[in-house]
Amino acid sequence: MYDGGMVEVTLDSIYSDVAGICGHVNAQQARLVRLTERVLSEHVWEPTGCRTAAHWLAWQTGTASSTARKILAVAERAASRPVLMAAFDAGP
Repeated sequence: MYDGGMVEVTLDSIYSDVAGICGHVNAQQARLVRLTERVLSEHVWEPTGCRTAAHWLAWQTGTASSTARKILAVAERAASRPVLMAAFDAGP
C-alpha cells in the first residue's frame, strides 16, 4: 500500500495509526458520557421540544437512536460505576 503514491506504508504503521485514532475516539466518547450525565441531571433537553433525552441526544450528536440510548444507559449508571468512570476520566 502506498500513501501519496511515493512512500510505502507498513502494516505496523497502519495498525499504530488506527490504535491512536481509536484512543482519541474513546476519549471523546467518555467525554460525551460525562456531558450526557450533566444533560440528564440539569434536564437540559426538556425545553427543546424533544420527546425524550434519547431523542435530544440523537439529534444533537447525529447518531442513531440506538446509539443515543446506549450512551444514555452508561450515563444513567455512572454513579454506580465509579471504577469505570474513573477510567473514563483518566483517558488514554
